[in-house]
Amino acid sequence: MNTVKILMSELNQKHEDLLKDIREDGDLSAMEDVAIEIVLDEIPDERSSEILKELNQLSKDKEDIGLEFYYPEEAIEDVTVLDIRELNERKHEYLKELFRFPEYYGENLDSLYECLSEANDRKIVVTGLDAIDDFSLKILSVMEDVAEEYHNISLNYDYDELLEEEE
Repeated sequence: MNTVKILMSELNQKHEDLLKDIREDGDLSAMEDVAIEIVLDEIPDERSSEILKELNQLSKDKEDIGLEFYYPEEAIEDVTVLDIRELNERKHEYLKELFRFPEYYGENLDSLYECLSEANDRKIVVTGLDAIDDFSLKILSVMEDVAEEYHNISLNYDYDELLEEEE
């Protein structure tokens, strides 16, 4: 069995090129005898989501196709799980409690940015992606900004539950 390892960030940038790496003509339905490992280092874009759903269905339909999802190795230790459902329900109170923010946390996006930028290294796994709303999107956007600018947090997204819902 051949093994193909794909970073989600690369899939988002080079959809069709990576499909051709998996199969020369890019036709996923004709794949045989392959194990596909997806490293979840960022949120999939719309085309990547379609590809993931197709790969997931193929792995169910064909016994010789395997599909596994992994988080980047550095995200395995000291993980904080951010549940979108809980975030939507309790808002900033949940964030303050989850990240042990100081008393001066102002319960707004600017204060979130400030507190996260001052935080020690954090690995955050985001679950409950099916419950994302406008508020949680704004929170995730701030977290992505901090991760990009300060490199003291890394965000990882739990896509397994989304794929299970498709079944």
